[in-house]
Order: sequence, then C-alpha cells, then structure tokens
Amino acid sequence: MNKAIKKFGFVLLLSIPTASYSISEDFANMLAGGTGVVFGTVGGFLCGKSNRMGWLMAIPVGGLSGYLGHLFWHQFTPAGRMKRARTALNKVENNILAANFFDSEARILDKIQEMEISSEWPLIAAFNELDDLVKAAEKSIGLANDAGQEDINFGRAATELVNKAKKMIQNMTRVIKIIRNSKDYNAQLKQYKEEMRHREKMRMEQQKINAQMHAANAQWEQARVESAPKEVHVHHHQGDNSAPAR
Repeated sequence: MNKAIKKFGFVLLLSIPTASYSISEDFANMLAGGTGVVFGTVGGFLCGKSNRMGWLMAIPVGGLSGYLGHLFWHQFTPAGRMKRARTALNKVENNILAANFFDSEARILDKIQEMEISSEWPLIAAFNELDDLVKAAEKSIGLANDAGQEDINFGRAATELVNKAKKMIQNMTRVIKIIRNSKDYNAQLKQYKEEMRHREKMRMEQQKINAQMHAANAQWEQARVESAPKEVHVHHHQGDNSAPAR
C-alpha cells in the first residue's frame, strides 16, 4: 500500500510542471476518478485500522478527492485554459486605464490621481499595477491561443479574447509611456526607492532583533533547566529483618 501511495504521489508531482501541455476532458475525468479511488482507498485503509466502520470513510474521502482532482486536472484541458484566460483578463478589465482609451494625457494623469489618491507616489503605484496587468493580459493570450489550437470549438472565443487582450495591452503600454514621461515621475520614483530601501533596512533589523530575542529565550530556558533542583531518589533495600545470630 505504501509503495502504491508513493508511486501515485511521484506521478502527481511529475504532472504539475505540464501546465503547458493539454489533456482531453475525458482523460481529465479519468485522472480525477483515479485520484478519488486512490485517496478514498488510502483514507478507508487508515481509518479502518483503528475502527471497523472506518472503511465507510472511503466514500466521503474518495468523493472529495475526486472533486479536487477534477478541479486540478481540468485546468489543463482546453476548457480549463479558456477559463483561466478569462479569469486573467477579467482582472485586467477591472482597471479603468486598461479597459478604456483616453484621448488626452491630461485626462490619464487626472484619472491616475483619482485612482491612487491614497498613495504617496500615485504615478509609481499606477505604473506597478499596469506592469502586472500587462503580464496578466499576455498570459491570457497564451492560454486562449493554446485552447483554440487544441480544440477548434474554442477557436472563435479564443480569437475574440486575444483581440480584446491586445487592445488592452495597447492602452496600458500607452499609459505606461505617459507615466514615464511625466514631469513628476522621476521625483516620485526616487522617493519610492528610498522608502523601499528604508523599509528593507527596518525589516532586516527587526529580523535581527527577533533572532537575538529567540537566542536569549533559548539560553534562559536552558539555564532554568540546568539550575532547577534535581530530585534525589532514595532507594530502600529491603533486607532480612531477623535479629543477627549470636
């Protein structure tokens, strides 16, 4: 049983890096079913060792494992890739600067001030967010292209999503360029970097303090244990209570 569990775990670990490969929906369901059977059997076996009725645990454990297995394996199917592509692009679409085209630089900079009103460095905050969203849009394009190539049924939806993502990337790269050319960008970037260096220095100092406190506590605990009074155990030997011979 242990060898079977280890073998299954090894195969599962090997399958994780295959995110760039595709599997069919039927194969994903088969893998999910196999996951449920294996973990259901293992759960029933372990519970059954301590309780005769423990084998009944194989049913809920197997069902839950099968469901989680379906969620895991489904992401590598064409349908799963399209779902991941839409999720990534939805994140991009929630950003006003990505989803809309603004005809003037002044409007873009005003919008950034509105969106990042709580930030000390609004241009830097907007830049960092847009940079991450460009990567998310590029990821959605890759996933949609893969899904469309793997299953022609997703061809049209994949093309529409890719075109939409490319349009958003154009909007974002334009805004990023405007941010970089802004007269306040360099000043905010300098302040931002200084603050990040300060925070990193504070973080390292706090880690050093924590390590020193941990070491001091360990030394105190060791000293307490060593200085604690030792219990003396007196062993009474029961001997012959009769009077000595004369």
